[in-house]
Amino acid sequence: MNTWQVTKSILKQHPWLYLINALLWGVLHTSSLLPGWLIKQVFDRLTDAPAGWNIWTFVALLVAAGIGRFGNLFVAINTYIPYRFTISSILRLNMMKQILRRPGAAALPGSPGEAVSRFRGDVERVMFFVGDWLIDVPGLLIGALVGLTVMFRINSRIALAVALPLAVVITLSNLARRRLEHYRAMERKAHGRVTGFIGETYGAVQAVKVANGYRGVARRFAQLNEERRQAALKDSLFLELLRTSFYSTIEVSTGLILLLAGQAMAGGSFSVGDFALFVAFLYPITDGMMTTAEMLATQKQVDVSVGRLETLLQDAPEGALVAPVALHLNGQHPPLPFTPKTAAHRLHTLEADHLTYHFPDSNGAKKGITDVSLRLRRGDFVVVTGRIGSGKTTLLRVLLGLLPLDSGEVRWNGQAVVNRDDFFVPPRAAYTGQVPRLFSDTLQQNILLGLPEEAVDVPGALRAAVMEKDLLDLDHGLDTLVGPRGVRLSGGQMQRTAAARMFARMPELYVFDDLSSALDVETERTLWQRLFDERAQANGNRPTCLVVSHRRAALRRADHIIVLKDGRIADEG
Repeated sequence: MNTWQVTKSILKQHPWLYLINALLWGVLHTSSLLPGWLIKQVFDRLTDAPAGWNIWTFVALLVAAGIGRFGNLFVAINTYIPYRFTISSILRLNMMKQILRRPGAAALPGSPGEAVSRFRGDVERVMFFVGDWLIDVPGLLIGALVGLTVMFRINSRIALAVALPLAVVITLSNLARRRLEHYRAMERKAHGRVTGFIGETYGAVQAVKVANGYRGVARRFAQLNEERRQAALKDSLFLELLRTSFYSTIEVSTGLILLLAGQAMAGGSFSVGDFALFVAFLYPITDGMMTTAEMLATQKQVDVSVGRLETLLQDAPEGALVAPVALHLNGQHPPLPFTPKTAAHRLHTLEADHLTYHFPDSNGAKKGITDVSLRLRRGDFVVVTGRIGSGKTTLLRVLLGLLPLDSGEVRWNGQAVVNRDDFFVPPRAAYTGQVPRLFSDTLQQNILLGLPEEAVDVPGALRAAVMEKDLLDLDHGLDTLVGPRGVRLSGGQMQRTAAARMFARMPELYVFDDLSSALDVETERTLWQRLFDERAQANGNRPTCLVVSHRRAALRRADHIIVLKDGRIADEG
């Protein structure tokens, strides 16, 4: 999609909001001509040129016009802010929806930090075009045309001298559009590299410390920032040069008016009031014409941002970026969906046949998994083990739909599962990854994640995750804020919080990816014991588990062990 297609789709969703804003700001911009006309009448009255009313009438009208413009501005701003938020919310919500529909482990084409730069900077660029340019330009352009018409009726020769510099600058702006597009693309790409690097660095702080890589990270950061500085300088410099040429026409036109008006006034065909009107109209006319030209020039920059946003959505259908969506900007948010467990969710067997997936950037090395099959019956405890890089995590992600399948099939109770990422969610399945993700919220909210509190046994989930003693050491218990990514918790506490989040949902299938990596031997032993003994007694059946682990505590409990090597099953039994 291009900028105009995106604009049309957004305006179709909220036409009245746009029309009200365009009308209010149009009245505000066109009314800027009124003071110039009133000043003409005042000067005509003072110089005994023909004028309809006395001078005090014009003064009263000037005051009334100022008050009216202020009231109009107040109402316009109060409708303009919601309109801008509506535009940005449509784009960001659709982007988030499409990203969440992607396989979880391959949701983004680049780093999260680079994606954030698109959510912020590129969305703001589109919002500015639709929410500012298209609101201001109609009123400014109408005001400019009305002003030019009045000026031509008074003195066409002087009016033409005013219009010619504007026409030259507008032509130059159209010629500069492609260069603007190129500089903006370079600037946005450089900005994305910087934000992506920041995100990756903060996500690998421990690795940087272990490798003593401070200086290398700092040098790379400085290099990326220098590249961004140069790209931003070119983009800003070219745009500001264009704007300077736009607004320098005011001085040029004023000079032309002075030169030509003197001759006309000497001949008696041009009054002091006419001169005052021409000078007063000069800024609104120039502003209207230049703003229109600048909008057309920067439209190429907006095309770059639209392209970057669509790239982030990857293979989403055309129009997904601006699809109609409920925003809920005012009032209560809609309730989060909650699916209670029923007999339809019950697991009897889970089968995976000949699962194959190879990472697209593996350069022909066939990294991933190849022809992996497994079978779980209700109550089974299956352990997948192997060396680092053997494909254990990839197997779990492919099975759960977090990575796409190249070939193979997954069956739940004998029925083929088509959309695995939508299917393997609570209450059917729950998953705890190697690096659990916690949010900057309370411990309780990180466990609930939107579930109704009355439907969840939070204390039972914490006990199953061996967290009850840790809870006593936290400042505010369940109401303790864990910080961004759970930084206020230890590695083991983060793992057990994620496990408690899974236990709270009471799924049919538990999937653990190396849960014990941050747990000591005794804590891990207690966790498995409580899962199999206490929760099995409470639920009346033994939980079904698919576990990646190399610890003896897990291997001893296993009903079946699968050993992976180079993405294939090396042994099982």
